[in-house]
Amino acid sequence: MPASGMDRTMNRITLTQLRRLGACSDQLETFGRLLGETCAPASLEEALKIAHRCSADLNWDWGAQNLLSAPAGADYERVKAAALADYERVKAAAWADYERATDAAWADYARATAAAWADYKRVMAPVRAEYQRVRDAALADYERATAAAGADYQRVRDAALADYERATAAAGADYERVKAQAFARAWWEDQS
Repeated sequence: MPASGMDRTMNRITLTQLRRLGACSDQLETFGRLLGETCAPASLEEALKIAHRCSADLNWDWGAQNLLSAPAGADYERVKAAALADYERVKAAAWADYERATDAAWADYARATAAAWADYKRVMAPVRAEYQRVRDAALADYERATAAAGADYQRVRDAALADYERATAAAGADYERVKAQAFARAWWEDQS
């Protein structure tokens, strides 16, 4: 007996049937675009042609699970497993060819980059040494030029900070006295 979704006597699949079985919206849209409202091949040959035309677009595993009887589903799984094994063999052979081709190219690339890097380091060594010498001299000039200005700034800052501390010392002491008196008054009144 076929799966609940397919009436084998009519040899057709409809969008209504697929909706009822819970097909996803993308597959419903694809089925409708490729096959219309109904797919009703008149023969096995026509069914195979339709399947070939739609092979990359429809979810055949979902169809097998929802539209085929258990024996037909088992046949589908056997054929699918054999096709998958063939596909995996082709992929493995193609990957081995890819690796053979790219291994040689990678070795050539590694040799070329190693030689280029060695040339780069050889050219850059004296440039780096000259850069270091010029940088060290410039840094020494900078430190000499800023030393006096830094000392002047420190002297002015220290004097200004001493003036600030003298100016604020009396005000700070007054502030602390006012807080103490305010607390004493508030406490006294709170206790009375």
